[in-house]
Amino acid sequence: MSQSMGVFRCVSCPEGVTSRYREVVVDGTGAPHYALTEFAWQMNQILSAGAARTYVRVLLPYAHLSPES
Repeated sequence: MSQSMGVFRCVSCPEGVTSRYREVVVDGTGAPHYALTEFAWQMNQILSAGAARTYVRVLLPYAHLSPES
């Protein structure tokens, strides 16, 4: 996915890492953002991959407003 919006971006899970998440949302420092990563995973469960990416990309510019970041 590797799309970047603002300080948050989606990155593919590194090879060799076992995780249910194929993509992880990280902040500007590279730290994972759990809530957005979980949201992306849930969207991938119910929508096509393209639609899920769209939903996540639309939220990334507003992620700095979340209490977690």
